[in-house]
Amino acid sequence: MKRSTHIALFLTIILSGCIGTDRLNDEITRVNIQSEKTATLIGGEIEFSAFLENQFGDFFTAPVVWKSSDETILMINSSGHAQAIAKGQVMVVAQYDHIISNEVLITVVESENDPAEIRILTDVSTVAVGDTIQFMAEVTNILGEVLHDLEVEWSSSEPQVFNFFSSGNGVTVMEGISMIKASSGMIMSPIKNIEIGSAQNLEATFSGLNGYTVSGMAVLSQSGPNLVLKFKDNFNAQPGPGLFVYLSNNMNSVAGGREISTLKANSGSQVYEIANTDINAFQFVIIHCKPFNVPFGAGKFE
Repeated sequence: MKRSTHIALFLTIILSGCIGTDRLNDEITRVNIQSEKTATLIGGEIEFSAFLENQFGDFFTAPVVWKSSDETILMINSSGHAQAIAKGQVMVVAQYDHIISNEVLITVVESENDPAEIRILTDVSTVAVGDTIQFMAEVTNILGEVLHDLEVEWSSSEPQVFNFFSSGNGVTVMEGISMIKASSGMIMSPIKNIEIGSAQNLEATFSGLNGYTVSGMAVLSQSGPNLVLKFKDNFNAQPGPGLFVYLSNNMNSVAGGREISTLKANSGSQVYEIANTDINAFQFVIIHCKPFNVPFGAGKFE
């Protein structure tokens, strides 16, 4: 055998050994599961799938142990194929070694007209102490049709942190985390985590763009699911036609940004309320001349 052949064979063995070792040393950090649907009629079937994630963020498949919280309602076999047995709701999880997946809530109904799913529509996960939030929910049947005039009840796992004082209307009491859910009759929504912390404020200092002059300070704060944008007394913008206030992720453009309002005044303190927006969604506040599509000035939130 030639020397070059020996070297090639040796390298092949070494590299193969390294690859095998890497795979053996992979640490599974998370198991993610999903289902083709979240509600079915009695006698219906649901297919589940599972994906494992290692410490490098790679995804792959491997056998897992499937579990239903109540097999008298939903039975699931070793391959993730489930059969609906009786009316009710169950949680399905998968386990790989000691790691348990996320939970998937499954509803089994008797009729297509029965309530099958409750979705919490209010998209907020982080709020400040003292904020009040009006949560909204939608009840649908198995066909996805909205069922109106159904009473929805709300509950919090930690009422000392976040508590409901009327239908869907809650108040943050102290810092912490609470799990909330909505229910109607015998079905409930998936759990939603709410983190309550101290009030978060971001500040921006305006500077002019494109030869125009804008100066002063702006403060952005979260109020429940909404934002409050305040210009301080030192705010001043060069007059121009059709000036608007925008939030954007590009200080030189409002493309893909959020139009807030016409500029209320060229100087002085002023307040703008922004509905259903997270405080970290945009990096810049922009004073924009809309008729000519030219930014007059911008400030970066920090």
